[in-house]
Amino acid sequence: MIAEGTADIERIDQALSIALLACDVTAVHRQAHALRGVSLSLGAVRVAALADRLMKIGQRELEDTIDDRVADLRKSVDLSLAALQALADSIRTQGTAHAG
Repeated sequence: MIAEGTADIERIDQALSIALLACDVTAVHRQAHALRGVSLSLGAVRVAALADRLMKIGQRELEDTIDDRVADLRKSVDLSLAALQALADSIRTQGTAHAG
């Protein structure tokens, strides 16, 4: 589940980044909605909160804060993916320890 979820986050993150850089507010809203859903299912609340804010952003605000939005997305996704990877590694290690 974690592997599939992180793959989904990475895929949506890429599409959302493209939408942000294009200042395509409709696509930003759509991708942010998808990102929020996946993030909440994995417990990535930081990414989910950012996605929630992006779902509500207007065209003018997006244009005025594009650099900040892209940086926030990068930081939030990178931190969350690292945490999810650490969790997956921990689960895998515990499974190996119990199997031995």
